[in-house]
Amino acid sequence: MKKIIHQLFGLLFILFGVMCLSIGVVGLVGGLASRDWLRTDGVITAASVYTQTGVSGPDSFTSDTYGAKISYDYKVAGVTYTGTRVGFGDLVGSEKRAQAIVSQYQAGTTVSVFYSPTNPKNAVLERGIFGGTWIGFGVGTVMMAAGLWGFFQKSQT
Repeated sequence: MKKIIHQLFGLLFILFGVMCLSIGVVGLVGGLASRDWLRTDGVITAASVYTQTGVSGPDSFTSDTYGAKISYDYKVAGVTYTGTRVGFGDLVGSEKRAQAIVSQYQAGTTVSVFYSPTNPKNAVLERGIFGGTWIGFGVGTVMMAAGLWGFFQKSQT
């Protein structure tokens, strides 16, 4: 019975690890590709800080994480698009950092928008790879290693 429990928890950890690694891969591929994307002018249409409250631990400890919600319009070949991505892996976390991003991208501000030449709907305000990408790889690797360990753990009889 212990072996089945180890394997079930192991599989859950492996699945969560694969999900986190997938996020990291998307961030890495997108961030690397965005370095060669084309540039156009855009206008920030909305910028705000959002709060997400999470509950964790046995004492129901609550903690807030913050993010910047940015929207912008831009044109490519006469077609208007709306984007919301600042950058690939642009994880925020602290209220101070989220507020800094929002103050950098105030509504009405003209900005450079970088878009994929093969799919102009895919755009960012900042090219390259950001911290959330590496967090995805790190958490994914740890979770997969723990899951594999749990899955192949021999039960003590």
